[in-house]
Amino acid sequence: TVGEEAKKEVEIERKSKAKEVNVKSEVINNKQEEVNEVNILGILPTDGKVMVENDVVENNLSAKISSNIQVNGDDSKVYYTENENATEDLNNPENGWTEELTDTTKIKKYLVHIDNMQKDQLVSFEYKMAIPEDLVYNQQATEGYKVIYKDTSTGISNQVNSTYLTLSTGKGPELNGVLKAMIGNEEIKDNENINAGEKFTYQVNKVMKAFLDK
Repeated sequence: TVGEEAKKEVEIERKSKAKEVNVKSEVINNKQEEVNEVNILGILPTDGKVMVENDVVENNLSAKISSNIQVNGDDSKVYYTENENATEDLNNPENGWTEELTDTTKIKKYLVHIDNMQKDQLVSFEYKMAIPEDLVYNQQATEGYKVIYKDTSTGISNQVNSTYLTLSTGKGPELNGVLKAMIGNEEIKDNENINAGEKFTYQVNKVMKAFLDK
């Protein structure tokens, strides 16, 4: 459903078996009249960069859609695209919208188009998401959608956003290091000459960062 929170993070288990989860969403027309030209524009958890609320998010969980999107309304159509920057405009060929779900590792967005929604009408849609096995720290995948519709009384287009959900494996330890070449206790500078027979060693100055998960 369209939520009060802009973003929500859910931690998933690491080093577990592959699984398939069901992602279900609902859109309700709470306005006092019918709305037209309803477009539900969603992002999928496919690997790559996606834009979420003006922020660039890097999906790297290797999750992917594993079924066609099913909608409970007969007057709806579903489209898919590999273009992460696609808008809801079906007439723009650059958006690359197609009704065929082909390479699921490349599909970045989906579009559910509904001609109109009556007052208090509920539209639900769902799809299956495949999550790979043996996940490690610092992996994540974000999915969510926005609804663009036209107000029948004013003819003005409006937009509402769902809560964007991020599946995360949590943050793991990080090792940041600086490598230095040394002769004795002296660091070798850039372009410095080294005499034949001189012995030099490498020194690593490291900083370990650890993050405690809740």
